[in-house]
Amino acid sequence: MRKISLSANIAYSVLGQILFVATPLITTPYVARVLSPELIGDYSYVLANSSYFVLAECLGYSLYGQVKAASIRDDKEKLSALFWEITFSKALLMCICLLVYFCALVPFSSSIHQKLYFIVAMNIISNGIDATWILNGLEEFKVTALRSMIIRLINVAAILLFVRSEGDIYKYAFIMQFTILAGFCAVLPYIYKLVKPPVLKKLSLIQHIKPSLVFFIPGIIHTIFSAADKTMLGIFTENSYEIGVYEQANKICLLCMDIICAFSNVILPRTTYLYHNSNDDNKVKDLIAKSLQAAMSVALPCAVGVAIIADRFVPFFFGARYEKTALLLKILCFNVLFTVLSNFCGQQCLIAREKQAKYNIAVSMGAVFNVILNAVMVSRFASIGVSFASVLSSAITCICILYFSNDVITVGKFVRKCKKYLIAVSVMAAAVLCLKNINMSDIWVVFFQILTGVLTYCITLFVLKDEIVLSVYYLIRKKIRGIQQKGET
Repeated sequence: MRKISLSANIAYSVLGQILFVATPLITTPYVARVLSPELIGDYSYVLANSSYFVLAECLGYSLYGQVKAASIRDDKEKLSALFWEITFSKALLMCICLLVYFCALVPFSSSIHQKLYFIVAMNIISNGIDATWILNGLEEFKVTALRSMIIRLINVAAILLFVRSEGDIYKYAFIMQFTILAGFCAVLPYIYKLVKPPVLKKLSLIQHIKPSLVFFIPGIIHTIFSAADKTMLGIFTENSYEIGVYEQANKICLLCMDIICAFSNVILPRTTYLYHNSNDDNKVKDLIAKSLQAAMSVALPCAVGVAIIADRFVPFFFGARYEKTALLLKILCFNVLFTVLSNFCGQQCLIAREKQAKYNIAVSMGAVFNVILNAVMVSRFASIGVSFASVLSSAITCICILYFSNDVITVGKFVRKCKKYLIAVSVMAAAVLCLKNINMSDIWVVFFQILTGVLTYCITLFVLKDEIVLSVYYLIRKKIRGIQQKGET
């Protein structure tokens, strides 16, 4: 197999995630003003309920397949067999889940929810045919990044063209779901070129069920964290507004987390491959330590920055009907820190080393607390209670994962490495807070807050001689000198 550039994959993945973040920055303010918080809440509620069927059909195959493909990527025979066995298994489960979905949810729902359930069925189909797991396992991130960029641009154009009033909620739901489905279909021809045609007599669908179930538990936990909160809000409060404002606050935090976690998604196949094919444990630990340090250097200022700018950011970004979103953002921003740390340590220190059982225990602890806290707080505090429950359960998950990862990442040593980031974040927070109440429009205040925060944070780290900032600085200086030398010749 050809040599794969880790730095190039990180660049492609981050570029894809930047566009993933940039497009909602265009569509979310537009949709928030065209559709009401209640309609956004209805769509989020239906989508959350469909995610339980997605969970059942995927059965942990995606993460299991990615890790398995990374470990056997040099053997095309085994890789092809793995691909077709998982593909046929998911297709069978998809058909079963669609049948139950239409029988269990659609007949007993309100009129608006029934129509949305029919459209959102595409969510189940999309995940049923999703085969990007093999591309991730083979570190073919260029393909997925380019596919994501094209689909995102089409998504933005379609929303701006066809979603014009509250009556277009069904068009909005269709565009959101159809573009995702089209994106997964678009990469299938490329994937088929990477594997050999299936030999049906040699395929064994059963052999992957048991090992994939180990990865099924994190899927359950992810669904609890991402969907159960909205489901419980819908059941206990019967208030679509509460779901709508919570969805918008959670969306901003998820955008921050996704772009940072793009690093971990790229590094997971590489660490898995090194664990299985290298005898140099120090090399693997060094890769994990550097990637985790880089992630925290971004996660800390993101979490603090979101909390500080929330009051001025929400009014201009979402509009006047989303005042409560600012308060929820201040609570949920801590999820950026806890989730990024859990994601990196969990994937690199536990999953890549086949210590899935410990990872499952950690995320199960968080999920149990999430359900208990939601049950206690949602009926009394609605979206505020759900937000606190989400943060506290994320913190519990993070603590458990750090405990199980202590043979790779020493917490004391890691905290000492992050000391410079804590100092820089404190300086950044002080500078940004000074701009909070200046007499300007919200959009300009937020712009200057972000600009000031980024510059203050980077300059402080440069003064403190942080190795990551210095390495970026020297790389940029080298590139500039190279361009100058070419110009002189």
